[in-house]
Amino acid sequence: MEPPDGASPVEIQPQATLHNGASSSMGVTTGKQTFATTVSTANQTSKTVRHPRESVFAKITTHNGIPAVIFKATDYYGIMADECKFTIVGSFLKTRPQIDRISSSFKELFAIRGSVKIGVYDNHNVFLDFTSEDNFNMDWYRRVTEMEGLQLWLKK
Repeated sequence: MEPPDGASPVEIQPQATLHNGASSSMGVTTGKQTFATTVSTANQTSKTVRHPRESVFAKITTHNGIPAVIFKATDYYGIMADECKFTIVGSFLKTRPQIDRISSSFKELFAIRGSVKIGVYDNHNVFLDFTSEDNFNMDWYRRVTEMEGLQLWLKK
């Protein structure tokens, strides 16, 4: 079949010579490393990284050929326990109202001295992150409250 513009047809043949420093193997060219070489050398030279703010030691390595970060669970949960000390998870039995309606209802129902952050996890769960222990205890001991006509169950 001839090309429509009258040009000569294209011949598909393997390339006989390499141009501009290309290599014929699938190895490293011009100083760039492939993912395979990076992963294979990561097992030999695993390094330890320390986050400057917390005391969690993380070891960067590979697991089943996939890059991984390994750390002790006690370090992780120790830091998270301090950060989430005054956090309550609220679960609605049905789909939760919009976040602005939850926020306005929360201000009406609870007398808060400090501040509280309200976050959304999914269609049923919200996070209440208090700044003071007094506010946390006052709300935590209620366990169940009604907000926008829906029951809100409080959990740690």
